[in-house]
Amino acid sequence: MEAIYSARMVSRMWRDIIDSTPSMWNVVSSDLSLHVNSTAIQRSGCSPLDVCVTEDAYGPQRSGLAELLELATREIGRWSTVTLWLANINVHSLHLTSPAPLLRDLTLISESRGSASTPITLFGGIAPKLEALEVDGLLVDWTSSFIHGLRKLTILNLAREQMSTQQVLDVL
Repeated sequence: MEAIYSARMVSRMWRDIIDSTPSMWNVVSSDLSLHVNSTAIQRSGCSPLDVCVTEDAYGPQRSGLAELLELATREIGRWSTVTLWLANINVHSLHLTSPAPLLRDLTLISESRGSASTPITLFGGIAPKLEALEVDGLLVDWTSSFIHGLRKLTILNLAREQMSTQQVLDVL
């Protein structure tokens, strides 16, 4: 995204072209300021978004993290590739219960590793294009319909009692 901002400075024509090309603004990242992310979402129009939010980028203060997550989740219907690496992923507070019709690739990493006792239902079970799912430290509702259409599934740091052998076979 920094390269896009630099290219905008070449000339007025370049700036106008870049600003009016939605696909150049499809990244939302915790490595960028809230202002840049907000601008990117606005200029991306209806283009699918690639979202990467990690708490590491915010350091111990985590200032702005809640605002960025709120900004990103308002556009959940446009998510294409998403990585959320957070200390504790609360599906309901992040509004990950809304459908994600364009989502293709999802990585959810919770630093609270395997502490969840109740399975979470992601996107109300509606993510018809999801092909790759990586969950680390989260207990997912394995009965969701989109689970069966996956091409790649990675499950890490899940206690044995949190997923039965039958659930594994059902996913396959």
